[in-house]
Amino acid sequence: MKYLFLMMMLSISMSVLSNDNTISSTSDTSDDILSNLHFIGHLSPDADSVMSAIAAAKLYNGVASISGKLDSESSFVFDFISRNKKKGLVLPPIVRVTDDENKLLPEFERGISWGLVDCHQSAKLPINLDINCIQKIIDHHSITSSLIKNPTLKNENIDITPRGSTCTMLALKFFESKKKISPTYATILLSGIISDTNFLTMKATTTDLDFKMFECLKEIAAIDDIKEFAKKMFEARTSAIEKLSHSSSTLNKLLLEDYKEFQTGNKRVALPAVETTRALELTQNLNLEVNKREILLQMKKLKEENKLDHIFFAVIDRMNPKTYLFYLDEDELLVKESFQESPEIFSDNIYYIPKKNARTSEIFAQIEREIQNR
Repeated sequence: MKYLFLMMMLSISMSVLSNDNTISSTSDTSDDILSNLHFIGHLSPDADSVMSAIAAAKLYNGVASISGKLDSESSFVFDFISRNKKKGLVLPPIVRVTDDENKLLPEFERGISWGLVDCHQSAKLPINLDINCIQKIIDHHSITSSLIKNPTLKNENIDITPRGSTCTMLALKFFESKKKISPTYATILLSGIISDTNFLTMKATTTDLDFKMFECLKEIAAIDDIKEFAKKMFEARTSAIEKLSHSSSTLNKLLLEDYKEFQTGNKRVALPAVETTRALELTQNLNLEVNKREILLQMKKLKEENKLDHIFFAVIDRMNPKTYLFYLDEDELLVKESFQESPEIFSDNIYYIPKKNARTSEIFAQIEREIQNR
């Protein structure tokens, strides 16, 4: 009865939202065509990427896949599910399809049809994934100029709509399809929303639909204290990040914790980032001479190896609106002009950007505008 009530309330309150940054279809191709797709998110997966792959696989009878090592927030969620089997939670299957160099394993290189979640750019996928085998895209980010171009990908199988989380989009698709969401999948979808909206505090990207899906899923999920759940989820990520920062020998892994590349025109930009509940403490540690020297050295190495035009490293505070942005000497003016309304010098090669509680995509958007204006 509770589920039917949620469906009724949702249908009454929902409205279709659209803007210039949207490609959205009101209906999917038949489940027969979409079944058996391997759903995969971006490299260096975060919780929204992992959880949306699992949810999409359940919704379309496909296979949940992960392109990289499981992140700390997703590990926390999986542990939570494993510890709550008495509440009816069952850990869903997920397959890692890449090696340590972010290439598809040989058994996944051919004969696989892919569905993308939380991503629509080839630069964020394994380099040997054939984009002509992509048959579905579901992504909450605004459309970029580097949208994957696959002539066999039908428009009705592309859903790119600015939301706070891809899990929000998939939750709506579950409700619209009238497929029941179990406590396990409500927990999974909630986790993705919590992660990518920073527990619904990201004002710039969190939409009314994110709030509605959050409230509906909260009624179904087997989570007694949602605030405590979110706090422990964020703490899991912070603890993992701090472990990597304790030694100069592991700082290279810190830059790869959430490594993202963006294409803007003919410029290739990397913006690795870490999100933590203790950004100032982490930045102070990274500002120690031996650590900062290693961070900048690793940034230069990544720039050369990946043939990048620019690279930045962001330490983002999840609890307070601020970001610490590391940059190479040649990009100092670009950073200053990209954030001219607010940047302050924290230290050499580090800018402090207050009032910026953002995802990497938002930070990049400001840098991209300045690159395009040059």
